Amino acid sequence: MIATVNKKFLLELEAEREKWPDVNYAPIIKNNAKQMKGCYTRYVNNYDAAEQHLIQLKSKDKEKHRYLEVCKTHPEANGLDVRSLLIQPVQRVPRYRMLLEELLSVTDEGHPDEEPLREALERVKDVAKHINEEKRSMEEEKKLKDLAERFAPGEVPDLVRFTRRFVREGDLIKARLQRRQRRRVFLFNDLLLYAVSGQKGYTIKGATGRASDMARAGGARPTHTSHPYCSLPRLQGASSSTSTRRSRASPTPRRCTTPSR
Repeated sequence: MIATVNKKFLLELEAEREKWPDVNYAPIIKNNAKQMKGCYTRYVNNYDAAEQHLIQLKSKDKEKHRYLEVCKTHPEANGLDVRSLLIQPVQRVPRYRMLLEELLSVTDEGHPDEEPLREALERVKDVAKHINEEKRSMEEEKKLKDLAERFAPGEVPDLVRFTRRFVREGDLIKARLQRRQRRRVFLFNDLLLYAVSGQKGYTIKGATGRASDMARAGGARPTHTSHPYCSLPRLQGASSSTSTRRSRASPTPRRCTTPSR
């Protein structure tokens, strides 16, 4: 798809070049940006998987890796290996943006080419923004899927949602009058889960958030939403461990009233 789009793009640029010196490339770039959005977005989203596959070939399939190393000695490869060639489409749209910005920097104010160049630049910026947002969404989705696999079967059947974003996780100590309970807390933009580790993965002990979100996340029953955990804002990250302490003599006791399952 990228080859088809760029072949058409190149033909239009070459046809415009025949009009030299009365050329105007900006409208051509602007009109082709829409086609770039679709094909380059799909390519960028699949790039990481392709690169990871090449890395695995190096250790798992020596023969194929050796063949790829030989291919870069071909005259048409210009000494570039497959990974170097694969990254070039990823860099294409940012390079269009840099080119247009450079052209604008040397274009006199009020020149007939100024407005078309600005319009083309804005269109390319939109394409770059769209690609980045789609890439970020895919990364967030993969992060949620990987996280769901750490839970015991059936605990979080619908954790992955388009609008959900994972924020951080960490250990908290739930201090009760007679004993303390360690919980693993998983914080999302719309949900908080706390669980205990088991042989088959984490088991949810409770959740806070909108009832619909908790139900979709895995049916975790609602808990006391005002004080689900003491000192929750002190959660630092994946490797952090935060203890909550209370004293009967404290003038403002922070008693955790969350029932445990």
